[in-house]
Amino acid sequence: MSDVFRRLCREADLPPIKLRDLRHVAATLIHAGGGDIHTIKETLRHGTIQLASDTYTSLLPQVDKEAARNAEAQVPRARRDTTSGTPAHAPLTQEPLND
Repeated sequence: MSDVFRRLCREADLPPIKLRDLRHVAATLIHAGGGDIHTIKETLRHGTIQLASDTYTSLLPQVDKEAARNAEAQVPRARRDTTSGTPAHAPLTQEPLND
């Protein structure tokens, strides 16, 4: 099977890759597409999430940056008080509802 795969890659003018490495590619693309570790585990038919996590969690740089941007977006920002122009911090919790 590996010989056939190598021949197909050559014929398609693709960079050399081992057939087994396609598992890593698939896991990386699933993760980059927003799939979680459970999805990777199920797709690759691993017995445990630990194995999938330890083996297939290398991230693409753009995925790493997007995760950082998403985390940054969760940080409350200071708002300017329109009357005085001074910073008014966003509340970290919701105000209690008055019945």
